[in-house]
Amino acid sequence: MLKNLGATISTNNLTNTISKSSLSSLINFKVPGDPSTSSFFATAAILLPNSSITIDNILLNPTRIGFFRIINKMGAKLVYLNEKFSFGEKVGSLKVVSSNLKSVDILKADFECAIKLKLRFLKTFILKKKYDKQKWKKYFIKSCQ
Repeated sequence: MLKNLGATISTNNLTNTISKSSLSSLINFKVPGDPSTSSFFATAAILLPNSSITIDNILLNPTRIGFFRIINKMGAKLVYLNEKFSFGEKVGSLKVVSSNLKSVDILKADFECAIKLKLRFLKTFILKKKYDKQKWKKYFIKSCQ
């Protein structure tokens, strides 16, 4: 993103240097929202009946939205809105609507380490709603292997 803003970045071994003068023309810049942090609010909207949330200006980088890909596969109602590229990064809005989720198989390649915490969070809420605990336990163990 910094390169797309015009920054001069140089790397020497383990040291990265960003030229101060290359960003001097930048006056107003919106930093997109973090998908990982947004996932907690999205989870609440999915699990609370008759609820929805729209998360504006969220980073939609495919390497950062694995959680949303998985819950979409589980049946979550997600709508991506106003998608665009800003300084080389895909950003947009994400509308999340309460949904009934189903158990799915997750490939190891889809299951990023950072997602484990969010799935534990999701699992806790689902178990409290008295879904089939054995089915969810089996699903969660299978997805974490």
